[in-house]
Amino acid sequence: GERFELPRLFYRQAARIVEGPWSMSTGADLRYPEVDGPRSAVGNLMNVYFARLVRAASKHPPTARRVLRVLQLVDPPSALLRPAALTRALLDGAAPRTAPRLPRALTISGVR
Repeated sequence: GERFELPRLFYRQAARIVEGPWSMSTGADLRYPEVDGPRSAVGNLMNVYFARLVRAASKHPPTARRVLRVLQLVDPPSALLRPAALTRALLDGAAPRTAPRLPRALTISGVR
């Protein structure tokens, strides 16, 4: 009856709100091969794109602001697909050609 309609409506609305953050979280987990779960071409592409976007954000403060606003749930994930973000990821998001090398003697405390 009517008594059960309110919870159903609540959970339907709540699902719409948490869908974006939940997808970002679970999709990011699937970057790691040891995490079980179904992977899709779209999910893999989004993980590659997000990695490029984060590298671009390290060089471009407006992009960093955009990424942080999405991660802090101020803006929806779709904000990361706007033309300015796509362009920045393409221009500034390439991975370094070689991985940075750390000195062999480096330790966490800096003491040998």
